Amino acid sequence: MTGSEKEAMERERRVLHRAKTIAMLNRDSTLNRMKAIADMASRVRDASELKPKLLTAAGDLDSLWDTFLRHNDAVLNALLDLDLASEYSVTLEAEVRTLYFDARSIVEEFAPLHTSRALSHGSSRSST
Repeated sequence: MTGSEKEAMERERRVLHRAKTIAMLNRDSTLNRMKAIADMASRVRDASELKPKLLTAAGDLDSLWDTFLRHNDAVLNALLDLDLASEYSVTLEAEVRTLYFDARSIVEEFAPLHTSRALSHGSSRSST
C-alpha cells in the first residue's frame, strides 16, 4: 500500500468517526430535549404553574420522536460503517418510546380537549 493510499484510508476513517460523533451528539441532544419535557410532565401534578409550559413544550414531542428515530438510525449506520455494531444500544429506542408515551399521557391528562385531540392525531383539523 502506498503512502497516498494509507492517507486516503486514514482520511476516510476520520470522516466516518466524525459522522459517528455528529450522529451521537444529535441523537443525545434530541433525547435530552425529550427528557426535559418528560421531567416537566412528571412534576406538573405538584407544580401546577408548569402546566402552560408543559402544554407548549408538548407540541414538540411528536417531531422530537421522529427526529430521535432519524438520529438513532444515523448512529447505527455510522457504527456499522466503522464495524462497531456492538456499541449500538438495542434498548435505547424502546426506553425513549416509553418516555415519550409517559410524557404524552400526562400532557393529554392536562390538555384541553381540542389540544389533546390535536396532540394525539397531529392536527386539530377534522378529516372529511
